[in-house]
Amino acid sequence: MKPRSILFHVGAPALLAFIYDAPPAAAQVFELIHPEVERGSFELEILSGARLDSVPAGDERGALELALAYAPTQFWKTTIAVELADPQGGGLEVEAAEWENLLLLTAPEHDDDHDHGAAAQGFRLTAAALYSVLEIPAEGGINDGAFAFGPAVEFAAGRATVIGNLLAEIPFTDGDNAALLYALGLSVPAGETFALGIEAHGEIEDAFDGGEFGDGEHLLGPAIYAEYDIGRGREIEPRLALLAGLNDESPDAVLSLNIEMGF
Repeated sequence: MKPRSILFHVGAPALLAFIYDAPPAAAQVFELIHPEVERGSFELEILSGARLDSVPAGDERGALELALAYAPTQFWKTTIAVELADPQGGGLEVEAAEWENLLLLTAPEHDDDHDHGAAAQGFRLTAAALYSVLEIPAEGGINDGAFAFGPAVEFAAGRATVIGNLLAEIPFTDGDNAALLYALGLSVPAGETFALGIEAHGEIEDAFDGGEFGDGEHLLGPAIYAEYDIGRGREIEPRLALLAGLNDESPDAVLSLNIEMGF
């Protein structure tokens, strides 16, 4: 399982085309899990990422994830996703299927409380949830899969919003040890529909068996967020981040584009 951290507008199709015409590179998607659920709503997500440095032939140069989520209650959202990879020297390939679940642990708030432009006072917890994901690879099936779970929290700090994810990943393959995955994001409004921020994503390999912080990948970089109301109860939320590797285990740079449409 790849570290998760854990809206189309005019420029989005061109940017996706750039990602998959980019120089060969291994890549993965990066996502901040937001602890929010809206009963009866659907969400369509397109997550993509591309490394900006080259890798050997056969390694992944791009990654794409397509996901559809539904919230049957005000506390539970479930998601089915498909991961695609773009190896150097080949076309897009189905890599894995995922089943994600988000269980909200705090009382739902109004949408305005989650807007990037909301100006909350002080530092307070605004939402908390338990997130889990089951990954089943296309090759090897469930025996080579993994299960990850952990908290997703959101804080308001003045005009800023802080999102944090911390997941324990348990592989099903014999001999593989559990890892710890994290994602952290901070954003501040820069207008009515835009926000600027910074994100950190990474993993600690063998986290529960003597692993050290520097053993896995760690990335950090700026991000820009937007939110558009396109009418009839539909919203589009694009997010673009440029993440730089912080150690030798990490890629030099990753361009990450996520698009979410709620309806």
